[in-house]
Order: sequence, then C-alpha cells, then structure tokens
Amino acid sequence: MDSKVKMSSAFGKVKKEKVRDGFEERVVQVRRVTEVVKGGKHLHFRAIVALGDKQGLIGVGVGKAKEVIAAVQKSAVNARRNVITIPMTKYLTFPHRSEGDYGAAKVMLRPAAPSTGVIAGGAV
Repeated sequence: MDSKVKMSSAFGKVKKEKVRDGFEERVVQVRRVTEVVKGGKHLHFRAIVALGDKQGLIGVGVGKAKEVIAAVQKSAVNARRNVITIPMTKYLTFPHRSEGDYGAAKVMLRPAAPSTGVIAGGAV
C-alpha cells in the first residue's frame, strides 16, 4: 500500500505495473516552482493528488520533481501513506456540519441530503 507502482523483474528487464488497491486518484493541482540559482533558474513541478475509495478512506499527498509525471507519482505515493478514515452515514455522507478557517479562507461542510451528489458553492 506504500507505493503506487510495483516493480517486478523478468529476464533482466524491469517492468512497472500499477497497484490495484481500490483507490480513485484525482490530480488537484500542478504548479511550476522556479528556484533562482547562480547560473540561472531551476524549474521543478509540485503536484497535489487526492484519492479515496468512496467508502470513507481518503488521502491527500504532495510531491515535487523535475517532471510532471514524476511529481504526480510521488504525490500519489504520499497520499497512500496519509490515508485517514472519515465517518460515514448510511447515505454515504458525513454525519454533522463542520466549519474551518485558515488565514482568509473559510470552509463550511454540510451533510448532503439523500440521493444528492457533491455540491460545491463558489466564493461568498
């Protein structure tokens, strides 16, 4: 469960195959990060990946690399290491209202009515 890609070797060749663990991945953000050094600029990428199994297990991970694909793979591995359990009701939503804020951002989470999907509101 720690890694997204399982390595196996056959006749001296290294094959990569995806691990099927029931999690659905979604890339939330990919950003370019530049570092100014003596000879110029170094370009790197930072990726944020969220994953879950739609049964109450979720994880979020961050990865940085020189290429986008490597950054996404690293963040998926990090997300699998940081999986937490969310309490769910029989209608597959969380049980009570929750509010949080960090800096200027405020987030309010309310339980969904039966047979509704996720509804995201804009800035208020």
